[in-house]
Amino acid sequence: SKVCLLCPKNKYNDERGKRYCKNCPAGTETETTGATKCKKKEVITVKAVSAARHVQCSTNKACIMRCRFSTSTGIKITNKSNVEFYKLVGSSWNPIAGPTAYNRQTDWFSEQAETAGVYKCSATYGSATGTAWIEVGFTSQLEQE
Repeated sequence: SKVCLLCPKNKYNDERGKRYCKNCPAGTETETTGATKCKKKEVITVKAVSAARHVQCSTNKACIMRCRFSTSTGIKITNKSNVEFYKLVGSSWNPIAGPTAYNRQTDWFSEQAETAGVYKCSATYGSATGTAWIEVGFTSQLEQE
C-alpha cells in the first residue's frame, strides 16, 4: 500500500505517490502541513496612528499621548504587551517605564509624557512593526495668561 507523506509547513508535494517534499519558492508559503501547492506570501504591515502629532500641555497637568494600531489584514492590536511608547533622548529611543493603558471603547493606547520632547508609539504583530510620532510641548500657567 502507498503511504502519503505529509509535508511540513512551507514545503509541499504536488506529485502523487512521491515520498519527498519540495521547498516553497521564495515569496510563497503553505497555510498548513500536507500542502500540495504554495501560495503567495501575504505581507502583513502594521498601521500606527497618533491622536495628535503635536500635543501641547500645561506644566501642572497630566499630558496624555494616544495611539491606535491595526494590521493590513484588518486586525486591531489590543494587547498591551505588543505596544511600547518611547522618548527620544539624544540619538536614542528610550522606552517609557510605566503602565500603558488601553481603552477598549475608544481603541486608544495611552501613556503619560513627563517632559517635553519627541515621542513615538510602536506596536508589533508577528515580525511587522508600526510607529507613530508625537511631539510634546509644555506651557506654564503664566505663559497661558
